[in-house]
Amino acid sequence: GGERGRAVRERASDRELERVPQRILCLSIEASGDRILAEVLRALKRLNSACSFVGIGGESARAEGLESVIDPRELAAHGLSEALSVLPATLRAWRTLKRLAADVDGYLFVDAPELSMRLLRWVKRHREDRIRARSVFYLAPPQAWAWRSRRAHLLKSADLIGCLF
Repeated sequence: GGERGRAVRERASDRELERVPQRILCLSIEASGDRILAEVLRALKRLNSACSFVGIGGESARAEGLESVIDPRELAAHGLSEALSVLPATLRAWRTLKRLAADVDGYLFVDAPELSMRLLRWVKRHREDRIRARSVFYLAPPQAWAWRSRRAHLLKSADLIGCLF
């Protein structure tokens, strides 16, 4: 009956979830974020073996199955002069991410605020309901003290935020 029947139904729905293909757009640029992304991808694959991952990530995330369409090392920059030198690659990445974003089931961003915050805004303000309604998970978002507090309001657009302590 009641409790036992509900438990059996929940296990059955968990098994069904394991077979539902989910394509997730992932974004991580720095090595520390790549390690975090890899751990999350490993956990997601355990929950749903039909998951696939596409986006930008490093060696660790690629080892967990991420199809990285851009090498994150092309986007890494510290300081103004380096930022200017990677601007063409960043613009190319932005266009690629927007194109991919229209054909996925969800989004997973780790750190990388320069692209992640822009993509979060693009997804949640998109003119198409099917894109706007998709879930955005943001791990290790920028901190208000480091990223002007007025920009922090955009973070509430994410469906789940995971902060590291």
